[in-house]
Amino acid sequence: MVLFWLLWVSLLLGGVAALAAEFAARQGLWPRAARLPVRAHRAARPRHAEVAWLRECRGRLLPPPRVATRPGSPPGSPPTGRVT
Repeated sequence: MVLFWLLWVSLLLGGVAALAAEFAARQGLWPRAARLPVRAHRAARPRHAEVAWLRECRGRLLPPPRVATRPGSPPGSPPTGRVT
């Protein structure tokens, strides 16, 4: 019952806050977003430098995966041999 009461109180307070914000916006009391000039971006690094860095660090970031293969088909699959 307490959770139900808290739900309704939060909905009521949210509605009051939304109405107050809308009233302030209509009256011109709400601060407006300032439009500022956008800074120019730095020149991007060449792509080949990033690829070279990845190749250089490949073994240090993560170890290479260990894969063991076995002959034959996986368990549960139908046999691949021909039946005559």
